[in-house]
Amino acid sequence: MSYTWGTWTQSQTPNSHSQIWVGYQFTTIFTTLECFSIRTSRKQVIDLNILPTFNLEFVQSGQIYFANGNYDYSVDKSLTPLRMNVQVKCEKNKKIQANFHKCNSCSVQKTYSFKYNCFNQMNYIGFFPLFQQSFSQYNHLKVSIQSLQLEIIHVVYNQIITETTIVTISILDQ
Repeated sequence: MSYTWGTWTQSQTPNSHSQIWVGYQFTTIFTTLECFSIRTSRKQVIDLNILPTFNLEFVQSGQIYFANGNYDYSVDKSLTPLRMNVQVKCEKNKKIQANFHKCNSCSVQKTYSFKYNCFNQMNYIGFFPLFQQSFSQYNHLKVSIQSLQLEIIHVVYNQIITETTIVTISILDQ
């Protein structure tokens, strides 16, 4: 909205101002990112002490998170598919439980789930998910890394704000 202030023959024009609400109806409903492909790998690392428990990389931007804490990450709408690389220490007598959000419209089996028991060999696990979006949109992700869990939440802005966990990787006792 805009208006122009002016005068005619050196007198001011009559005017008034009113407060109004402008309503906007969303015509596009944005949805949570979906994991449409995932590759996993296991390898043996000789010295696990030099590696972080979790190492998360957003491949296209090169952004890496490995320290415990909470982070916000914005994904440009041109990055499709969204590629992640998650490496996890798999120490003896532990197990890894991983879930990746795969389907918004499924009534059951909404996640890809993986379980790995940890042994001396194959003590470092890699997850390489690819996420897609229904519409070209900017995506806001909340990353939480704790000593025994990594979680990524996708915040979707529609008429209401919704938060959906798209990745959870936990280290558990066997």
